[in-house]
Amino acid sequence: GTVTSTELQYINTLSSNAQTQISAADGSCWVHLATASDSSQTEFTFVSVMDTTYDMYAFVLREVQHNAPNGDLMFQVSDDNGSTYKTSLYHHATRGHDTGGTVREDNSTSDSSIIIAPDTAAIGNLGFNGVVYLNSLSTYASTHFHGMYRGQTAAANVYVVGCGIYGSGGLGAIDAVKFKPSTSTFNGSIYCFGITKS
Repeated sequence: GTVTSTELQYINTLSSNAQTQISAADGSCWVHLATASDSSQTEFTFVSVMDTTYDMYAFVLREVQHNAPNGDLMFQVSDDNGSTYKTSLYHHATRGHDTGGTVREDNSTSDSSIIIAPDTAAIGNLGFNGVVYLNSLSTYASTHFHGMYRGQTAAANVYVVGCGIYGSGGLGAIDAVKFKPSTSTFNGSIYCFGITKS
């Protein structure tokens, strides 16, 4: 039969609504803001990419590897556009297990950084792959994270979850963050995304 103009308009409306839903589900709530990717670096920083535009931020880490064994992957925050980074009063806790079933954990109530991955193996092994969420830009730099990497001591893959805060009320609005190795240098890629509620 012949499609009437009313039926055609209805079909067009359905198509438009479907496209709207597809567009809303295509990852648009995660907006890519910046990438840090290189080798033999002492730090990866993200400056002038964070403000109140987004509800929270996510840092996706891909194969972040130390160039020396027994290193920790560290996370620090700044409230002066990266001129200085806070180097004390961090609280953090990580817990996980390795492929042999042994529990691996690390924690502190007064540290120079939030430890994302303790006791990592040197380059040539599995680097850290995971996500670090900065839940807000408020005073306490609330974070949570999860991922996996190759542990040095256990010589096994370690699966880890954790959280951390900056434990002082003296922090202003966070406007820069830093990832760094505790020793030597590291390689890899880190992608920064802004996340909105809708």
